[in-house]
Amino acid sequence: TEPELVKNVGNGIFDVSALMQNSSTHGTETNPETTSNVQVQKADSDEKQAGDAVQAGEDDLGTGKEAVTVENQNQAEAQQNVPESQQEEPEAAWPEYFEPGRYEGVPNEVYHAANGISSTQVKDARVSLMYFNARHVEKTIVKERSPVLDMGNLVHALALQPENLEAEFSVEPEIPEGAFTTTATLREFIDAHNASLPALLSADDIKALLEEYNATLPSQMPLGASVDETYASYEQLPEEFQRIENGTKHTATAMKACIKEYN
Repeated sequence: TEPELVKNVGNGIFDVSALMQNSSTHGTETNPETTSNVQVQKADSDEKQAGDAVQAGEDDLGTGKEAVTVENQNQAEAQQNVPESQQEEPEAAWPEYFEPGRYEGVPNEVYHAANGISSTQVKDARVSLMYFNARHVEKTIVKERSPVLDMGNLVHALALQPENLEAEFSVEPEIPEGAFTTTATLREFIDAHNASLPALLSADDIKALLEEYNATLPSQMPLGASVDETYASYEQLPEEFQRIENGTKHTATAMKACIKEYN
C-alpha cells in the first residue's frame, strides 16, 4: 500500500512531508562536493598550464624565447580584461494602439497621441455617463474656465508640455528696469526734464524782444489820403513791389494794393 500523503497527527495538525517529497517542485539538490571538485580541478588545470608556460620559458632562456612567451601572455590577459563594447540600446518602439496596462517612460508626445481616456474623463464618467457623453463626445457642454483651472493648466504645461507654453498662454513680458509703469513715474520724469530746460520768458521780456526786432525793420509806407500821396508812396516801393505795368493807368486802388503787399 502507498503511504498516506497527508497524515493527521492530531489537534488539527497535518504532516505533508510525504506529499512534498513526491512533488515535482521538490527537485534534487546540487552536490556541492561535485561542484567544488570541478572548480578545484579547473584551478589545478590552470595552475598546470601556468607552470608549463613558466617551464617552457625556463627551457628557452638561452634562446631568448622567454620574452615572447611573457609578451603573448600579457596580450592574452589584456584581451581578457578589455570589457565588451556596450551595445547601443535600441529605441523603444511604442505600439500604435495601447492595450490596458501600465506603461512607464512613455514620451510626452506619445502619451498625448495615444488612445485612451484622461483622468478628467474618468472623473466625468464617474459623475454620470450622460455627462461624459455630452461633454467629451457630443461636446454640447462647454468647458467653463476659472482661475483655478487656468492655474492647473499652467502647472501642467510647465511640467509636461513646456514647448506649448507660448502657444496656449499669454506670457506677460518682463518690464525693463526704469520703465514708466504709472502716471506718477511719468509725471516725475516730465518734471525733471522741464527743470533742466532754461527758464521761460515772461510777457514783458517777449514784448521787449518784439519791439527790438520791429525797430530793425523798414518803416511802412503810408497809403495816403489822396491819389497824389498814394502815388508818392508807390514810387518809393522797391521795383519788385511796383506791379503796375508802365503805360497803364495808376489807379489809387491798384497802388494801395501794392503798398499793402509791401507793408
